[in-house]
Order: sequence, then C-alpha cells, then structure tokens
Amino acid sequence: MFDLDVLPGTPVVRVLHVDDDLSFLELTRQILLGVGGFVVDFALGVDEAFRLLSGGVYDVVVCDFEMPGKDGLVFLEELRAQKNLIPFILFTGKGREEVAINALNLGANYYLNKIGDTETVYGELVHAINNSIKSAKSEVALQNSEAKYRALINGINDTVWVIDFDGNFLDVNDAAVRVLGYSREELLSMGISDIDYNLNPKKLLTLVKNMPADKIQIFETIHTTKDGVKIYVEISSSLVNYNGLQAILSIARDITKRKQIEADYQNALNEAKSRALEVDAFLSSARA
Repeated sequence: MFDLDVLPGTPVVRVLHVDDDLSFLELTRQILLGVGGFVVDFALGVDEAFRLLSGGVYDVVVCDFEMPGKDGLVFLEELRAQKNLIPFILFTGKGREEVAINALNLGANYYLNKIGDTETVYGELVHAINNSIKSAKSEVALQNSEAKYRALINGINDTVWVIDFDGNFLDVNDAAVRVLGYSREELLSMGISDIDYNLNPKKLLTLVKNMPADKIQIFETIHTTKDGVKIYVEISSSLVNYNGLQAILSIARDITKRKQIEADYQNALNEAKSRALEVDAFLSSARA
C-alpha cells in the first residue's frame, strides 16, 4: 500500500501516539506496524503520556491538538519546559493557522493534518517521523562534537579561538576569557579586529589566501585586553572544519616577557657598542 523506502535492518522506531480517539490510535498503530520498523504505544491523554514517557524510551511523540484536559500545545510546552527535546509531531484534524504557528514556535518538528487520503496522510507522517529523528540525532551528534571540542581547547593554557573568514569569533576557550578580560558572551559578539588592530578585514583576507590547507601559519602581533593592556603574542593559525564550515583556529601564546627580555638585551647591546665607540674615540685622540 505504501512506498516508504523502509529498508531491512532499519533500527526500530519507538513512537508514542497521543490522541483521545481510541479507534484512530488503533488505526495508526496498525498502519505503522504494517509499514515495518515501528513500535507504537499510545496514550488517551497528556497525563497518561507523561507516565509512559517517565517509564519508557521513545524516539518521537505524535500528538493530537484538541483533547480533554490538556491539549497538544500544552503538552508540548510542558515537555520543552522540562528540557525534553524529543521530536514532536502535532498530528491533528484542526487545521487552524494559529495552531500551526504556535506549535512551531513552541518547538514542534512538524504540524500535519490527519484528515485526508489515507496513503497520503500516513506517507507524510512516516516521512515526518523519520526526518524528525534524523535531525534530532544530528543535533545530538553536533552537541557532543562541540562538547568534546570545547573540552579539548579548554585544556590549553594559551588563548584559543575559532573565527570565520570575516573575523567573527565562533568559539573561544576559558583562557581567552581570562586573559582578554571579556566574558565569553562578549567575545562571541565581537571580531578579531576588536582585540587586534593589525588584523583588519583586508589583512585577514590576505592571511586566509596565504594559509596552506594542511600547514600552520605562525606570526607575531599585539592583542589589547578589555582594560587596554597590550599583550605581545605569537599566533599559530590553521584552517579547520567547524560545524561544517571552513574557519580559522588560532592559538595565541603570550610572548610579552620574551619581547621585554629581547628589548633589554638589545638595549644592553646598544649601550655596549656605544661605550666601545667612546673608548675607541678616546684611544684615537690619545694616540694623536
């Protein structure tokens, strides 16, 4: 009946269907079981749905709008208030535009009309279920990747950040917050030129063009903290893939002390040369 591309070996999808119409719940369960790849539990109201959610593991919630007691939007709002991000599909015969808008604003993944040609209605439902779960898994994978990435850069004592090709901060580590004196939120609203006057957009573009894809580019520059303190830094930059986009990862090592030592050494060397010239001049005048 349905051409829904359900492949053998596809992981079973656990669906919680919430509706006050028992016959409709039974129909939906029979159709999804017939498609294959689905296990369906159902609840006749929101309170029963919460009980099932507390005791079981589900991949997606499919819910009607109008039900006795709490409606589908209230259910969705309470789920999201509990930080429960399970994919949620509002599957209702009430096709009011404001309901659809409210559902999406509250965090619903799909708003589907359950009235219509059976094959079309359930074809759309299966498509929505699969897409919702796929998106949710991608989001979890992305969050896990970002968490591991942040744990990695936060283990570095030097200042670390990621910027896009326009120079906007995409991510910073704890050391950047500590050294530069800005909060993480402040830095993520800023660009590299806000702390490094040498790296204006034109120079950044030149830097990107000259940056080999598989090598680290090293250079020196000066950063300015929120309090106006100048810090000499050695930058090691490379191109990275950040959330699917090309970006620049930079590690900035504070070399202010090294620069001071170099300056002191140079001053001492200049003084020694000056004294040597004075001695030579004195000896030359004495010989004359």
